[in-house]
Amino acid sequence: MEQSHSTRNVILIALISFFIFLVMSFLPSENNEEVLLNDEKTISIQQAEESALQFLFDHYNVDVNQVETLLTFQTQKQLGGYLQKNDLVSDYNEQYGDSNPIDYFQIQVNDATQKYLVNIHMTSGNVLGWKTIDGNMNTEELQQQEIAELFLIEQGYNINNFYLLPQDENEMSNYIFESYEEGVADAKLQLHTIIEADQVISFNMTFSIPEPFVTWMEKQDNQASLMSVLMIIFNVIFGIIALIISIVLRKHISFSKGILLTLIFLAIYTITNFNMYPVNRAMFSEEGNDTAIIMMVVSIIIYALLSVILYFTSISADGIWKDRSETLWPNRKNPNYGNHVIKAMGFGYLFSFIILAVQSIFYFIGETFFDVWSVSDLTFSPYNLWMPGLMPLIAWAAAISEEIIYRWFGIPLFKKIFRSTIVAVIISSMVWAIGHMAYPIYPAYTRFFEVTIIGLIFGYIFLKFGFMTAVFAHAIVDSILFSLQLVYFDFSKYALLSLFYMVLPAIVAYIMFKFHQRFKRNYPDPPEEMS
Repeated sequence: MEQSHSTRNVILIALISFFIFLVMSFLPSENNEEVLLNDEKTISIQQAEESALQFLFDHYNVDVNQVETLLTFQTQKQLGGYLQKNDLVSDYNEQYGDSNPIDYFQIQVNDATQKYLVNIHMTSGNVLGWKTIDGNMNTEELQQQEIAELFLIEQGYNINNFYLLPQDENEMSNYIFESYEEGVADAKLQLHTIIEADQVISFNMTFSIPEPFVTWMEKQDNQASLMSVLMIIFNVIFGIIALIISIVLRKHISFSKGILLTLIFLAIYTITNFNMYPVNRAMFSEEGNDTAIIMMVVSIIIYALLSVILYFTSISADGIWKDRSETLWPNRKNPNYGNHVIKAMGFGYLFSFIILAVQSIFYFIGETFFDVWSVSDLTFSPYNLWMPGLMPLIAWAAAISEEIIYRWFGIPLFKKIFRSTIVAVIISSMVWAIGHMAYPIYPAYTRFFEVTIIGLIFGYIFLKFGFMTAVFAHAIVDSILFSLQLVYFDFSKYALLSLFYMVLPAIVAYIMFKFHQRFKRNYPDPPEEMS
């Protein structure tokens, strides 16, 4: 009766949470606005590439049939942040949304001798700016300035309304003209031109962001990056501790525990790493392909190391829980294993609605009362993936690795140190939250508090309903969020696939159930496990 009552309470809270999540999703929010776009339809990748190639053919006589192209999503992060911080998004879009949107496409075009970067408006397809790389400077400084000024006049700018900023000694061919008055608030309009070989090889329109804001935002990003490094250090320490524990408790450990989940984690992140190659190309668009490849190799090494850590935390925690005679992750040989999986999946969906509602309420309060805001980030754009449809797979890798390291291993480790379950859940949640601060949400500590709160919920799920329920809940939450991003990206193309990812946890649970039913031994039916 107590279990049935508890189940009814979870169902009721989940239904209320699902309603709250839907309502919150449709509430108007400054941060939900497309900072750079109007309500027009985004052009296709092919249209954007055609616009860029036509421009290069007209201006540089590039043979468009002999080039390699790559579209990436780019954003002016600091400008977007300044506008969000000062509630200037609407004013900016009205004045400059057509000529200098914050988000834009960048087409990288490579021919046999040159590399071109052409910025394209995401709805109109107009060329916003461009740059050629590997040109040869052979003109005099005075002549270069005259060429730059004449070019701006040809583009319709009144050169008398601008003044030339001091040049960097290492970039004498780079001419930046700043408007005396035109801009948004304290952000002044700037025109960047680079002159080489008697021609303009680069032109881009930007805005000078006030130095105090730039310094503040860079400090926030640096703090978030430092926390990400700290997260890696914590994981390495966990791995070393787990290795020691696995040696000490080797008689109590099943060394096969976690092998399959570790291999799934490694496989998904390997696929994701290759899928994110355009992200690295976008981040290092001017450095060349070698830098992007190096970043991919570094990522593979990091995730290979994390896989080793994942395995040892998995088996060592198995020894700890067995030593305490507690079963939060039942063995596949357990005759009730299949039923446990189905139950874990069901509660996973219920708790996912609760977590999504908590997250929605958290950000509503943050945006309304605590000046929380976010900006676009190129690392989270489906445009910067080879195959956007694979993006939601990451949900499973995140759920597996984070629930093993921070709940399955972290909670008993901290409980042994601090002699308190509550303290163990809080600290493991805080350590988990540290690694989630490198998101484009400001102030940077916002995500720390959000993820810590969610970590407390996952801690409760883990201790009350077991490891599998926590994994399913985590995978479902992330699958829903990633799938919604795919739907917003291209509804007609990804609607059905997104629906598939949302129901995939149920499919996985059913397959596990049927597999267990088919191959389990003839154990006597045990009494149903209590949650």
